[in-house]
Amino acid sequence: MNTPALLNPCRAVLAVLFAIALLIAATSHTGAATFHVSAAGDDSNPGTDAKPFLTLERARDEIRSLTRDRPLREAIKVVLQGGNHVRRDTFELSAQDSGTSEFRVTWEAAANKQARLTGATMLPVTAFGPLTNQAARAQLRESARQRVLQVDLRPFADLQLGEYPQTFRGAPAAPELFFNDQRMTVARWPNKGWATVSKIIDAGSVPREGDQSNRPGIFAFAGDEPARWNVDAGVWLQGYWCYDWYDEAIRIRSIDRDQRQITLAAAALYGVKQGNPSPRRFRALNVFEELDEAGEFYIDRAARVLYFWPPSSIEGARITLSTLKGPLLRVKDAQHVTVRGIIIEASLGAAIEVSGGQANRIESCTVRNVRELGIRITGGSEHRVENCDITDTGTGGLVLEGGDRKALTPGNHQAINNHIWNFSRHQLTGAYGITLGGVGNRAAHNLIHDAPHQA
Repeated sequence: MNTPALLNPCRAVLAVLFAIALLIAATSHTGAATFHVSAAGDDSNPGTDAKPFLTLERARDEIRSLTRDRPLREAIKVVLQGGNHVRRDTFELSAQDSGTSEFRVTWEAAANKQARLTGATMLPVTAFGPLTNQAARAQLRESARQRVLQVDLRPFADLQLGEYPQTFRGAPAAPELFFNDQRMTVARWPNKGWATVSKIIDAGSVPREGDQSNRPGIFAFAGDEPARWNVDAGVWLQGYWCYDWYDEAIRIRSIDRDQRQITLAAAALYGVKQGNPSPRRFRALNVFEELDEAGEFYIDRAARVLYFWPPSSIEGARITLSTLKGPLLRVKDAQHVTVRGIIIEASLGAAIEVSGGQANRIESCTVRNVRELGIRITGGSEHRVENCDITDTGTGGLVLEGGDRKALTPGNHQAINNHIWNFSRHQLTGAYGITLGGVGNRAAHNLIHDAPHQA
């Protein structure tokens, strides 16, 4: 009759031992849930701080192996150690890379380190030399001949130099040059401000009104500067061809030097017309003959040579060409993923694209030096961009689109406490610091400044 009473203490001891065993197992799993990635790592490593992985994909695949057959039991963290994590293609996270509302998956920079996710190719200082091509020297002004350096890009076999399309807005998908993280300027004229159309000879067709004959505009110019240009090498004019709220770049077909007239290679969207009272204005882009001041560069695509007038001594400088054509990071249909504290830079597309999914966060990141948009969020719900610096983008800063306008279902995306400046560097109109689309999305406490058009 007394046996059950005697067994109770044993059962209590077993229960305590079992709880301790569970606690030990949980503690052990917590250590395994942090993975490290380093540009000096190796994907055969275990992903520890001392022996990190080399690639983000290896860390991603390790997380997938942990969550393939069971739900997350605790948060998982991937730490990017300091240095350049160079991308030749877009890093993608999908639904299978999701966390949960209780246990998030976080990709973050190591504490007090600069971890760069970059789409740039590094050009070593030793690759730069004096301008030796005599024909090229003859095309430049005397003041530039001793200042311009050249780089033979043929050894960089994987470097895609891109092509300028006949017409474009913003900037073409061609490499951009950065010197100590500052964007350099493709050789242009005038160096500051704009030239003006002296007289419109032929407005050309107006595609915006349905005329698809593609009759190019013709206009007269003042002065002799355009007569120096080699249009066969490709010269583009970025201009406000009709209205002051729409800029567009169009290649030059020909220059009549005697009549001082330029014929464009394609129709301007609204034609070459006096849509506003102010004079129509333009500037020339990608003109080797106009490489005449510090900070300008030109790429001879046929010869694969970069010409550059550096703004200061190149000794010890970080000189890069952005080459990645897509976004650096794409998050599609994932949930509860955080990206924190990483410098994301040097893409010919956007820096970050998030589509679908739920409750993803971009926190305390620096997004800079991209040809197009900083961050684009479309669809999904409850995504958040917070405490980020977004600067030096070719078009806009941040787009938040989500929710169902017909049903008035809110997207609940948020942009909070971000600093957005020096955006719209290439597309001078219609590219905004923050764009809200859909319904029920919020922007609050963001500092937006220094742009050519609108916030």
